[in-house]
Amino acid sequence: MATIENFYKQLVNITKLENLLTDEFYRPVPDDWYVVITDIKKSTEAVQRGHYKQVNMAGVCSIIAVKNACGDFEVPFIFGGDGATLYIPASAYAKVESALSTTKQMVAEQFQLELRAAIIPVKDIYKLNGRLEVAQFRLSSKGRIAMSRGDGLNIAEAL
Repeated sequence: MATIENFYKQLVNITKLENLLTDEFYRPVPDDWYVVITDIKKSTEAVQRGHYKQVNMAGVCSIIAVKNACGDFEVPFIFGGDGATLYIPASAYAKVESALSTTKQMVAEQFQLELRAAIIPVKDIYKLNGRLEVAQFRLSSKGRIAMSRGDGLNIAEAL
C-alpha cells in the first residue's frame, strides 16, 4: 500500500449526506501510519459527579496535542467526548508520543483525571485482517470532519 503523509488532505470531500456510505470516498489508512486512541479513565463516574466540562476538555486536549505534534500534516480525528481516535503518519510518531505523555501529566494535574493513550501500528491491525478506512465530510467551506469505517478500530481498542 503506497504511503503519503498527506493522503488525508488529498481525499475527495463528501458533500452530501447521502454519500456518507458511498465506497468511492473512503480510502484505507496507509499501513505505516498509526492509530492513536485516547480515553479518560472512569469518565462516566466523573460526569456523574458533575465534571462533564473537565472530561470534555481533557479529551479535546489530546486532539490538540496530537495535531500540534503533527505540524502541517492534516490529521484525521474523531472526537468521542471523553477521548479521541486519530490517525498519524509514521514520521510524527515520536513527537506524538512525547506530546501525549506531557498531556497525560497536564490532565492529571489540571483536571484530576487519568488520560489513557495508546498508539497502535495500522499494520498490526491489517495483519489481524482488520479494515480501517477514512473519508472526509465537508460541513462548510472551511469545516471538514473525518469519517471512519471498518472493524479496525475495534481491533485497535482490543489491542
